[in-house]
Amino acid sequence: MSSVDGKRMFWSHFRVGFYGLKFGDLDGQEFVYKEPALTKLAEISSRLEMALEDSSVVQPDRELESRDVDAVSG
Repeated sequence: MSSVDGKRMFWSHFRVGFYGLKFGDLDGQEFVYKEPALTKLAEISSRLEMALEDSSVVQPDRELESRDVDAVSG
């Protein structure tokens, strides 16, 4: 927890899953990433896309389908 102007600010948490053969032992596993308060989804998505080349980010309002994983894992 941090504070801004005396107001309590809690950490932001994001669920991140790794799907596809390219992730090896991580394939099918999900993790919770703890980020500083006020971190936006777009910010962490951008950082993950840069760190994990040739990967794609599936937004939370969309179901992940096997064809999506196959297309990325190719």
